[in-house]
Amino acid sequence: MYQHYLNRPDNIVEWEIEELELRVFTYKQLKKTGIEFIGQLLEKDVLYFNDLNPFSRMMFREMVEALDELGLRLEGYSRDRYDSVEPCIDCFINTERKRWEEELAQLEEEEKAEKRERARTRARERRLKLKAAGSPPIPA
Repeated sequence: MYQHYLNRPDNIVEWEIEELELRVFTYKQLKKTGIEFIGQLLEKDVLYFNDLNPFSRMMFREMVEALDELGLRLEGYSRDRYDSVEPCIDCFINTERKRWEEELAQLEEEEKAEKRERARTRARERRLKLKAAGSPPIPA
């Protein structure tokens, strides 16, 4: 959590997210999800932002870099463990890439199944036509 930021004299966790000076679209996306204060951002991890739709790499980078300028990091990416925000951004990108690969694989499987079903349907139709024409049946 963000408890180690609570000792800061500026009480930054209670600042509104407007203080990050994000682009309007990024700001609105965060507001839509109910995030109004910087402290709420700090409670979230990278996977949370991967699940927001739409929340792009560019938006994520902008938000993480704005937090970093204030000396803040998302959950799990403290300054003690990481010198820069790049590992956090890489995690977002890799998770996003993995999700796209899984979705693509699923779409490819669905396409293969549809092709198999169309081939079966065509074969059935050919057998029915041949049967109706009086030709000997073709084994299935």
